Amino acid sequence: MTGIVIHPAGRDDAFVDYKQFSRGGHPIEDIESYLNDDDLELFRTTSDDDLVHVWGTSVDGTWRNVERNDIALFYHDGAFVARGQVLQLRNDPDLAEYLWKKNVDHSR
Repeated sequence: MTGIVIHPAGRDDAFVDYKQFSRGGHPIEDIESYLNDDDLELFRTTSDDDLVHVWGTSVDGTWRNVERNDIALFYHDGAFVARGQVLQLRNDPDLAEYLWKKNVDHSR
């Protein structure tokens, strides 16, 4: 069953991340070394612009109930600003560090 996932982007830094990585996207070729062949095929066949539109969080348990094909709604400043579909889930601290250039806890 398809679910609905609400991604809050209320803080200014979270909204900047949303605009850069979710709305703007990230070139597939820049992150292909982090992806397996199935992921690459999925992203290349579903992307019209050779971009991957990503969202991440460092809050434990946030993705626990999220599944592929869920509908994602992005919320900012009292309104829903965008929607999308979850194509893939990944717990990859190295990819997160590369994308967001932040120190991540590799022990999780």
